[in-house]
Formats: sequence, C-alpha cells, structure tokens
Amino acid sequence: TEKAENPKKKRVTFGEVLSPEIFDETLPANTPLRKGATP
Repeated sequence: TEKAENPKKKRVTFGEVLSPEIFDETLPANTPLRKGATP
C-alpha cells in the first residue's frame, strides 16, 4: 500500500482540501490520518 510506503502521498491528497503546511503544523507526523485513516 502506497499509504504506508509513502506518507507524503497522503499529504498531497490532503493538499487539495488542506494546505500541506497547515496539515503538518496541525497534526504530528505519526497521526492515524497520516497512515491512511479518514478524518
């Protein structure tokens, strides 16, 4: 699964709705969202 292999992939997906910078600042790098869970 690309979600587990490339966490940044998820950041790109969230980037459409939420800026990567904001997403990174709001949540730690080890959040469930980062692993592919839905908000």
